[in-house]
Amino acid sequence: MDSLTLSAGQPRLTLSLPDSLTPDKDVLLLTITDVRNPDHRPVSLDVALEAPGDTAPLSVGAVALFPVDQGGTFALRLPAAARELLLGPRSRASQARVIVTLSPDPRDQAADRRALTVAGLRWSATGR
Repeated sequence: MDSLTLSAGQPRLTLSLPDSLTPDKDVLLLTITDVRNPDHRPVSLDVALEAPGDTAPLSVGAVALFPVDQGGTFALRLPAAARELLLGPRSRASQARVIVTLSPDPRDQAADRRALTVAGLRWSATGR
């Protein structure tokens, strides 16, 4: 996947699902790099799945950067509804997309200078 930037001006990214999803892989790994947060504002990301015909995105989870100026790789275990969407008998994995949203900072949004790079999405197994 190509690296894409989230910022106050571009707070939502729509990404293709990573390849190689299998029933034993139930964790989505999200890699964040190049964090620019000169004002040390909180950084929280919401991650969801979206497929055509859905009335609303299906939440996978949320992550928060700490320290707020350092990236990392974050593990999100797929909830049962997400596994059903992707692996169930009426799977829509080929149509589903991952939505990553930078949560707004309630302080002065006009002065929000946060930016970060989503550098990777991949599947992992929990070993259960």
